[in-house]
Amino acid sequence: MSILIEHPGIVRGIKDKVIEVQIKRDAACASCDAKSTCVIHSKQDMIIEVSMPENSSFKTGDHVLVLEKRSQGFKAVLFSYVIPVFIIFFTLVILFLMNKSDIFAGAMALATLIPYYLIFFLFKNKIKETFVFKIENRN
Repeated sequence: MSILIEHPGIVRGIKDKVIEVQIKRDAACASCDAKSTCVIHSKQDMIIEVSMPENSSFKTGDHVLVLEKRSQGFKAVLFSYVIPVFIIFFTLVILFLMNKSDIFAGAMALATLIPYYLIFFLFKNKIKETFVFKIENRN
């Protein structure tokens, strides 16, 4: 059983079977158990694109709940923060062991992130498919 994280939001637009939902950070974030892995916790407003479910009747201005699996939040943190930090750290250690200068090691460690984020850019549509949000009416 997967734990779902709920985000209240407002439908801002619908096009090509994709619903754009604006999510505002509110006081509930302060007491949420998942706030450490949540992207929304760090921003005031965020627009999330959600595939429109079949036989749905959402319209602009509707108050909705956007649902995501908790594991998706952990995966986002892994790809966004953990892996890049390990890349930088591992590169620094290797270059220091090779007796390279601090400036060179630091520059190269940061430069190793260029191919990492380039791969993200090239596969952004594939990666986007792995992060699936559900939507339901807010009652």
